Amino acid sequence: DAPRFTGSQADGVAEAEHLLRAIMRQRAGRASGHGALLSGGLDSSLLTWLLAETLGPGVRFPLLTSAAPEGSGLANELAKARIVGDALGQTVHPVLPPADWSPYRLSTNQLMLGNGVIQSPRHYLYQRFSEDAAALGVQALYDGVYGEHTVTARYPLATAGFRLRMLLRRLRGLDPVFSARRSRSFVQLAPHRAAALPDAIIAAQRDEIEPSYRLPRPGEPWLFVPGDSMRLGAASEMLPGRVRAELPYRDVRLWRLFMGFPTDFAVRDTMLR
Repeated sequence: DAPRFTGSQADGVAEAEHLLRAIMRQRAGRASGHGALLSGGLDSSLLTWLLAETLGPGVRFPLLTSAAPEGSGLANELAKARIVGDALGQTVHPVLPPADWSPYRLSTNQLMLGNGVIQSPRHYLYQRFSEDAAALGVQALYDGVYGEHTVTARYPLATAGFRLRMLLRRLRGLDPVFSARRSRSFVQLAPHRAAALPDAIIAAQRDEIEPSYRLPRPGEPWLFVPGDSMRLGAASEMLPGRVRAELPYRDVRLWRLFMGFPTDFAVRDTMLR
């Protein structure tokens, strides 16, 4: 259970920042050799700023950023990451996995350290992140993953207009943007394979134990959304005995704080947080 937060939205912002700073101090105090994964987005930029604030002026630590392969046509995160790095006086190190690495083949370390199903196809990139971090002397690598579940969440409220739009999508044969159950598969199957699944898989999908849920309505508490628990599956160690993953947004105290917030905090003057 999470205690219902009774303060104003400004109070909630102040409480979230106070708690995040405390979480960062505790994590920074138990290790040396800090580094951060930085994409230049909200989650990683906020975490990198908090790490710089926690470690104090003049403390340098490497920032690791995914770089798009030359000629790939993929969006490159380096420009946005360097804006943040320059503002904080830190160096951004581009990270690029070898071209022959497969998104379907996990390394031995990842198979050993994974807590259950590894859902992200970016595991090959995380392998290079950990190796480059170790080469730079990083022992604690801060990752802004799961910030979207709390600090930068964009869950829509189940207003009358939203429920009507979802009903119209169903009537048109489209899946709702936020369906009552999470995706039935961790992989995207080709249409002809999805249409001809074995009976055992169809039965397992029918009997899945994950409860149905609805989005909260205005005035209700944030509460827990099925699927949030997947954050617990991320491993805390990236290279055994060398590089540890620090995931401050996964801290249960932060989770409980946001569960007690009223959903109205998600919007301020019609603007998403």
